[in-house]
Amino acid sequence: MSAINGAALFKSRCSFCHTVEPNGDNKSGPNVFGIVNRKAAQKKYAYSSALKKANVTWTPEALDKYLENSTVRIKGDNDHGNWQELRTT
Repeated sequence: MSAINGAALFKSRCSFCHTVEPNGDNKSGPNVFGIVNRKAAQKKYAYSSALKKANVTWTPEALDKYLENSTVRIKGDNDHGNWQELRTT
């Protein structure tokens, strides 16, 4: 996917809940600037306990898996996908 297409997709599907600017504010979801290769649930935000325990790093592969099907749930997490299946290592 091109950067232009990715930006358009983010704007149409993600920007309602997330911001992507450096030091941007959280909305109903956390700011996702610099998310690649960062451990999940690390920025200042009220993450679910399930996500905090999931031990996922947002590698490009993990992000691809999540973004392809973000509707799968993890037990105890009402807002996010199945983080356990996202582990690539």
